[in-house]
Amino acid sequence: MRRLSYPLYLLESAPPSRLAEVVVRRIGRRLRAILPIDRPPGERAVLAAFGVDRPEDLVAAFARPVPGTWPFADPERLRRAAADARRWQPDEVERLRAEADDLAQGLVSVFGTTCVVAREDRRVREARPGWKAVDWERCPRTKKRAVAGICPPGVDPKDAWAVGRLDLAVRAALAALAAPEDPRAALWADTALDLCLDLVQAPRGLQWRSPMEVALRAANLAFTLRALAAGGHFEARPRALLLLLRAIEIHACFVAARLEDDLVVPNNHLLADVVGTMTAAALVPQLSRTRALALALAPRLRNLIRTQILDDGFGFEASTGYHRLAAELFLLGALASRALGISLAPDEEGRIRSALAASERLVDGCGEAPQIGDADSGQALPFRSRATRDHRHLPGLGRRLGGERGEGSWEALWLFGEPRPGPVRGRPRGDDAFPAAGIYLMRSHRMTVAVACGPNGTGGTGSHGHNDKLSLEICLDGRRLVVDPGSGRYTSDLALRNRMRGSFLHSTATVDGEEQQDFVPGRLFALPEQAHAHCLLWEPGAQRARFVGEHRGYLRLPEPVLHRRDLELRRDRDRLFVTDVFLGGGRHRVEVRYVLPVPRTGVRIRPATPREENELGRTLRWVVEVLQRDGPMGIVASAVAPGIEEGLYAEGYGRIHAATVLVFGRQGTLPMTVRTCVSPAIV
Repeated sequence: MRRLSYPLYLLESAPPSRLAEVVVRRIGRRLRAILPIDRPPGERAVLAAFGVDRPEDLVAAFARPVPGTWPFADPERLRRAAADARRWQPDEVERLRAEADDLAQGLVSVFGTTCVVAREDRRVREARPGWKAVDWERCPRTKKRAVAGICPPGVDPKDAWAVGRLDLAVRAALAALAAPEDPRAALWADTALDLCLDLVQAPRGLQWRSPMEVALRAANLAFTLRALAAGGHFEARPRALLLLLRAIEIHACFVAARLEDDLVVPNNHLLADVVGTMTAAALVPQLSRTRALALALAPRLRNLIRTQILDDGFGFEASTGYHRLAAELFLLGALASRALGISLAPDEEGRIRSALAASERLVDGCGEAPQIGDADSGQALPFRSRATRDHRHLPGLGRRLGGERGEGSWEALWLFGEPRPGPVRGRPRGDDAFPAAGIYLMRSHRMTVAVACGPNGTGGTGSHGHNDKLSLEICLDGRRLVVDPGSGRYTSDLALRNRMRGSFLHSTATVDGEEQQDFVPGRLFALPEQAHAHCLLWEPGAQRARFVGEHRGYLRLPEPVLHRRDLELRRDRDRLFVTDVFLGGGRHRVEVRYVLPVPRTGVRIRPATPREENELGRTLRWVVEVLQRDGPMGIVASAVAPGIEEGLYAEGYGRIHAATVLVFGRQGTLPMTVRTCVSPAIV
């Protein structure tokens, strides 16, 4: 597929029936967005849905229990969960308080950076007299403003969406519920309420550009209203409740008119559209239009369960970060289905539980998930913010979904009413494999190795996949020694986007200065399948583990090259031996690359000592020490003298740090072999 255009790739790879369906859906979506259909009901219809005539009577009607197994279905159960939070998880309650305090002062955390909320002159109905309206079109980080919903160059819409999703309002409302004795509790509740009122009345623009964001905001509005009602915070402001309930209907109708099912391969956006609408309907089932839309979307949820969860439990987008997002969405979808009276088949719930359980099997030597593919810190559960690699809550939620006793995480408290943390299972000790996803993990006492050797994801379109075939992440003694670069920014920096998803910032091999697969010009979320990476040998054993894989990305070169990687983890010495073989003909420049999460000053290159040569092999004459404050963290050894390149590494979305790329290069006639070894320091 050398230089093949993306439309032609889709024509060749997608069934004709799906292409025709996409055309029809795109036409229908555009018509629904402009024609006066699916208009939400007015305030009188909302009052009638709750069987009342006045906003003052709405408060008590809204506070009645609704169907559902989660605490949010019943104000008394929600108050009980809040009391359990104070008793069993006081540190998490303190985290809520601090975040609610910041929000009340106009401070928000945007991908790890504390920002001041931008304000503007605009009246917000039913808000407190002293409330200053938020400028939702202005980026909280750069303070630059979007025009007609389009960000200026260099501005990332995700920064504004991180505030507009309103998970901060959910947490402020829960802070007031979990700490009612705190003199600041009323301020936290008022801030949550005013923030919601503000956004739903703001002129439509950037915050309405993505239906996915609108759908998840609808769910978070519903979570916030349930928490505020359980705390009795609508007694003095009943019209605010009426306005926000109608806003949920508006959100649901907006999403239904713009459902993101017009891609050849629908991705997590469609899943969020469906689950966000279903969650809002489950929490406020009296809203007839939202409920009807949710019930109509239920068959789509079933189809997404079958198509977006692979047989090994991993998500289909070739990204551990998006696996977490999808697993959380599927969990919400299952709970919302139960509340709406929709019965998922046993195998459908089983697939959701397998997705949640997959995160337990993914755990690396640092207690988190390896970073494979895009990592934009996305979350669907609004109850607390988690680091990009943090999947620790998911396995316990999966067990609770199946009716078993699971670890009591903060999320389990609010979704299942689990009163206290249970025993946390230890890290996996053996090796593990996800054959459908092409992810393999080898573990020894001190070392964990994760290998990416799978498809590009999203049905081969590669929306969140990287040029990372046969790339490694290595943890040693609970610290990361070799890393995947993660994600820098998406649309705000096009060059950075491609650089950080490219082969040259991954711990794999490159040939003749080429990417493993061609990028499609102008498409930052397309990576058509060319490499066809696959595992040739997976051999876990008592004394050693062995993996052999190859990819065909460089077969497209004028003189084709096949890259094969052979890994052997020797458990007794915690050493990984890597053999990269390049098969084909002609002269080529091959480079084996290791990305280290340290600046250039954290690396020292020297000849191997006699002892190192004796223990690692006499051909490995060069050693690169990766340094920490307390001495060498580990070493990378090779027969080839290493070169150094400046690299980048993002532990979370947009959180970019300097990194060092080791380059072991050779030029010659194929076949060629490059051998390296990763080991603890030998003293």
